Amino acid sequence: MHKNFRDGNVERLVNALKQLGYVSYKPPHEYKRGKFHVGIKTHSNTRCTLTLHRDRLRWLGGHEAVWEGPDLREEMNRIMTKYKCLKSRF
Repeated sequence: MHKNFRDGNVERLVNALKQLGYVSYKPPHEYKRGKFHVGIKTHSNTRCTLTLHRDRLRWLGGHEAVWEGPDLREEMNRIMTKYKCLKSRF
């Protein structure tokens, strides 16, 4: 699942993720919480893309990404709600 931000603030987005319980996974902008994996890619000072997927274990080892589903939509809504809440406070 992808979300594009035109006037996005990466610092505010990272703060929203940390408040939701995400921890840094790989620098500079990859975060994990449970089965969810979030990546932030910056395109310029005001444009960024948020990608969200769920890790599913493979039978023979490793994992694969699941990009769609109701749990991913719900998690994206939680992230966006927290981001907008932080945006209105500043």
